[in-house]
Amino acid sequence: MDLAKERRVLAANEYYKASHEGDDFSKKFEYNIPETTMYIKVISDNHNQLEPLMKDLQEASLFKNMKVLFLGDQLNTATKESKTSVFEVKPIDVEIDTIQYAIEKSGIDKDQILAYIDGNHEKRVKDITSIKLGQYITEKLGIPEKYAENQALITLYLNDPKKEGQNRVLRSIG
Repeated sequence: MDLAKERRVLAANEYYKASHEGDDFSKKFEYNIPETTMYIKVISDNHNQLEPLMKDLQEASLFKNMKVLFLGDQLNTATKESKTSVFEVKPIDVEIDTIQYAIEKSGIDKDQILAYIDGNHEKRVKDITSIKLGQYITEKLGIPEKYAENQALITLYLNDPKKEGQNRVLRSIG
């Protein structure tokens, strides 16, 4: 590895450690689920394609016990350093409106959304502008508390019919 690349790797590692110092997870979510069975639909790497996103969300909207977890790259967000040309993607405001449109028109209840976690495509914009796109999107949707920048610990307490008044615990790291 050449010296310049090694310096970049070490600098990025120090930046990451400093931004997560003393915190194993950037966000923790806890949910009490009244159902005994729950399904989680993970939506990631969509890259702002409306039709697949609408299909996933409409499917989730049909089942009250299906939750949605948005994991990164809902947007494409090309920059000068991206593989994708900035001239080949939608403007960022149109990409954000696409996500908002899909969530609002799909019929999904916003309570079904467990969390929205940014991916590397959203991180590109944050690194250049300091704008957290996932945070902006969740604020526009009226669910800012469901945003996590990097990672999250999600704890679900499911109703256990075999043990009156007790819950089963399910944990996931996203």
